[in-house]
Amino acid sequence: LPPPLTALLLSALAGAAGSPAKAGWLSWLRGLPSLTCVDLQRIDVDSEALSVLASLPKLSRLGVGELTLSSPPGCPPLASVTKLVTHACVGSGQLPNTFPLLLALSCDACDDTLRDVAPLASLRHMLLWEPVEPAAVLGDAGLAALSGLTGLQVWRRRRCERVVGGRRQP
Repeated sequence: LPPPLTALLLSALAGAAGSPAKAGWLSWLRGLPSLTCVDLQRIDVDSEALSVLASLPKLSRLGVGELTLSSPPGCPPLASVTKLVTHACVGSGQLPNTFPLLLALSCDACDDTLRDVAPLASLRHMLLWEPVEPAAVLGDAGLAALSGLTGLQVWRRRRCERVVGGRRQP
């Protein structure tokens, strides 16, 4: 027998909530309990998809396009996920509830998201990108919110040209 599948990359799958395409790949994921890494490139993930991902007991790394978190959380916590990559996070205030043991986060860099990330006491590594939204700004308020993350060992900015408070702004 071949070894169980541990990593999966899916790219640009169509499928809005309730569509046959989305139901198909979600059903397929349910049957792969040995997955430790799932990268859903350019795929938007909502509570329905997160519920399926939460059922994967070994999942530790997750990459998604846009992540939509509902309040209250529409899925169980993904406590095994320690690394998250997302290009946009709607409802980022739910990050601590949805990913309580997150160690590494790569996401768009803006003040609102950084304030929402601040309660993630387990966070050790961050890679921040330039925000997708033109109005989103990375400034002193967002950076100050990170001061409570005393265990943060690495914080890097990449492609962040819009910085307020003495640094570059277009």
